Amino acid sequence: AFIAKHPIARKQYQGLIVHMNNFDVAIEQDKPRVIHFFQEIRDLLQAPDLYFLFIGPKHFFSDVIGVHPRVKSIFTQTNIQLEPLSKKEIIKTFEERMELLKSANIKQYIRPVSDEVISFLYDFHNGDIRSIMASINHVLAQYPPIAPRTIELRQAIPLLGHWQWEELGRTLHITDEQKEILVRIAKSPDGVNQKTIGELFKKAQANISGYYFRPLREAGVIEIKRKQGREKYWGLTKEFEPLHAYIQTV
Repeated sequence: AFIAKHPIARKQYQGLIVHMNNFDVAIEQDKPRVIHFFQEIRDLLQAPDLYFLFIGPKHFFSDVIGVHPRVKSIFTQTNIQLEPLSKKEIIKTFEERMELLKSANIKQYIRPVSDEVISFLYDFHNGDIRSIMASINHVLAQYPPIAPRTIELRQAIPLLGHWQWEELGRTLHITDEQKEILVRIAKSPDGVNQKTIGELFKKAQANISGYYFRPLREAGVIEIKRKQGREKYWGLTKEFEPLHAYIQTV
């Protein structure tokens, strides 16, 4: 009522748009509460001159909105599904973002990363722009600010691997021996088996499997890459492939 009766910034508005984002995160944390939330706000959604935009993952409508007929019945509009941006669109979006963030008195800015880096991260994260931007931030955080220049792909991958290495140390609290074993795994292009690790580090295979491999496996750092008879050969998962590039530099 206030908006409809009072000009705002010398403009007269007829209604209010409420934009609610990140339902993918909310559903992942507590889906039943999200379903209950829509039950609670059902009557509010029908208020005149109020327009709601809910942004969520695929199947958001069927998994959350459509669970209860009373909630589903008031959604008369067909839900809109947006396809992920293409690689070219991501690169263009990044360029436009840099242009918009540029200070008014700056004629030319230094691009943080090259198009090749964005292209690599697009494939690495299956086109998820949030993960792409997060990885770019991780790369920039590892890069010295002196003599700034655009980071190329050959520099970016080891920097991302360095960030992953530091994160593993903080989150898994892996020991020096576990780090040594991980280095060995990361350096091996064809994977290594438990027998080889046991001989190198003079450890029993049972200890290798339980104490050394298990935390790395459960954290999604290593996986079985191939089998030869009864022997299993372990290597880095796709998510942690940058570790290989980082470890080659140290």
